Amino acid sequence: MVASAVSAMLLAAILTSVIYFSRTSLSMASYYEMGNAKRTLLHYFGRDVRESSKAQWTSPNQLQLNVDGDEVTYRYDSLDGTFERSVPGEGARVLAENLRKVQFLAFDVNGNELLLSQDLSLASEEAKKIQIGLDFESTEGPVSSTETILSSKYMLRNKSVEAP
Repeated sequence: MVASAVSAMLLAAILTSVIYFSRTSLSMASYYEMGNAKRTLLHYFGRDVRESSKAQWTSPNQLQLNVDGDEVTYRYDSLDGTFERSVPGEGARVLAENLRKVQFLAFDVNGNELLLSQDLSLASEEAKKIQIGLDFESTEGPVSSTETILSSKYMLRNKSVEAP
């Protein structure tokens, strides 16, 4: 009887440890996936903005860049929580999923923020630097994790904008 009680307690301790390590592994996998998506997204976005000669917002959630004559489009779908990059001839590629919020920020040549909520055409004409903010959220079973990222300000190196 004592052996049964000790065995039951030992089994309960082992099961508790297994459950704890499983949850920890899920959480770590979630952070890894978010980190990988973040690096991929920022790599493509930063490269395209730096090589772009023109930036045009069609909405606060969609940005078109002219990169070597191609119209590269970045679009955030708030319903699906996805952020995709479209290139003519290649189609659309989802760079990140499980996004709660994506915010494009535009700055003029002097570093003043251009408000996309007020005038998309002015931001398209005057933007010399672009920054992106991302809110990732991942839920794996009972484990939930979030991460907020604000990129560097990427300069449109090939766009001519005159300082006032």
